[in-house]
Amino acid sequence: MRSSVFASPNTRRLILILFLMVVGGSGSLCFCQQRVVKRHAIAVSTQEFTLQRNGYNFSLQRLPLAAKYPPISIPREWLVTPGNPEEEEGSSPVDPFNYDRHVTSFPIGDGEIGLRISSFDAMTEGSMAAAAGKDVFLIYDPKLGKLRAGGFDLGITKERYRVDGCFRAQMAHLLIADVNQDGLVDIGVVKEEIWCPEIGEDEDDVSEAQAAEHKKLPSELTNIVEIHLYQQHVAAWYVYTPQGWKLDPEQTGLPETFFELPLVGIVLSPVDFVGEVIWRSLDPKSWMDRPLYVPTYREKLIAQEPLPSKNSRRRLKFETSQTR
Repeated sequence: MRSSVFASPNTRRLILILFLMVVGGSGSLCFCQQRVVKRHAIAVSTQEFTLQRNGYNFSLQRLPLAAKYPPISIPREWLVTPGNPEEEEGSSPVDPFNYDRHVTSFPIGDGEIGLRISSFDAMTEGSMAAAAGKDVFLIYDPKLGKLRAGGFDLGITKERYRVDGCFRAQMAHLLIADVNQDGLVDIGVVKEEIWCPEIGEDEDDVSEAQAAEHKKLPSELTNIVEIHLYQQHVAAWYVYTPQGWKLDPEQTGLPETFFELPLVGIVLSPVDFVGEVIWRSLDPKSWMDRPLYVPTYREKLIAQEPLPSKNSRRRLKFETSQTR
């Protein structure tokens, strides 16, 4: 009976070997999954750096301030386009270089840190409804304590205005991922636009229904089409190189894994604002077929939208409370 209850030493040894093989194999699988998660996880923060401005001068300050990190001067031309007409006093109702003090940071993967500095300014009164802002990328080397330019310029990335009854709005949504699998973080840009096409625009860009409406316009409206269009462009990617991020025409679309850079200084984009004004909804399904990419912040705003039976304008608000 004892031999039937207790296995022999050789049998016990065999069972132990099999057990270790199973545990070891499952353990390896678990570690592999953890490595994959760590490889894809990109820590994005707005609490590690702050932008300081003293008159016409900009500087980067690492946080916390109590640590007394020395400020790092930022060349003005990196943030403010030289000779830009918006710099001339009174030339524009908004300041596209009204940068927020919160700086978005993320690891690039080679010991350096990517920085996104964002600006926005908007009118809250007047028929022009103007707003504009920029997003600028810099590279910080924590070992040397030095900054360098990001290598590309997106120009105005946030904008809206109204002319002759037609709105024009654009927004560049910013993503990060390793699209070319070289271990370094790349930057993706998904551009959205709302506009009124002009008479005579390429017929390929105007639907048959819209073309029919064109023919119904009275003669005094021949220069402006009273139909707003919405378009989301395919994601473009700027791949990281030793010279900074450079546009790679071969990298387009959304990768399987990517991360969004958060809105800074605003709670919704100019495209969201204009879309709600025109179509009374923040859901792009009300503007067109659902676009490929819907930002997380917009999904949350859509979920908060009131029912049609309620006042559809109740939620209409400006992009930020810190507007003119």
